[in-house]
Amino acid sequence: MVGIARGESVLFDPLQLPVKVVSDKEVSFDGTNYTLSGFAAKFMPEEFQIHSEQYQGSRYFSYQGKKLQALRMEKENAFSSVSSRTAEPKPNEKPEGYAKKRDSSKNRERNWRRTPFRFSLVGILPGEHLVFVPTGVVVEVISDTLVRYEEREYSLSGFTNKFMPKESQFPSKAYRGPKFFTYRGKNLVDLRLEKEREGKY
Repeated sequence: MVGIARGESVLFDPLQLPVKVVSDKEVSFDGTNYTLSGFAAKFMPEEFQIHSEQYQGSRYFSYQGKKLQALRMEKENAFSSVSSRTAEPKPNEKPEGYAKKRDSSKNRERNWRRTPFRFSLVGILPGEHLVFVPTGVVVEVISDTLVRYEEREYSLSGFTNKFMPKESQFPSKAYRGPKFFTYRGKNLVDLRLEKEREGKY
């Protein structure tokens, strides 16, 4: 779907580990074949694991510096653009499947462009505490987007960037902060997903 051939390599970003593409759905590492999701579930570093252990594999791999997920979106957008130019609907008539495509586009946008994380989304109030999983440090929530540690204020991503242990750092140093914090034993990303499933926001 994104033009990657068998024999090429993709990078498992959490470990910066290259693996070989061996089929249209599998990669090979250390003599064993895995789907992307299966590989992510088996080799995800502990500090990046999510409670559900359900991983969308393409989010954690990149090819020539680009996330597989982003590459797929580029291809889909390019295909949609070509399709819209080549379609010839009758006057005042919408192309077949128009509503479905429009809806799927909205769904995709909702999934890919979610609102930034806020503590109020998961019912966490100022004065409560979170645990920064990679080091076990406890921080205090002081607003809807900030925490306090040693009298200084940080966003979750900013704190992660500053205090992530060297052995776990990403080369890009671009972190999705909520992934690395827990509240009452639950990862913030998992808490948000629970609220979304419950239709709380």
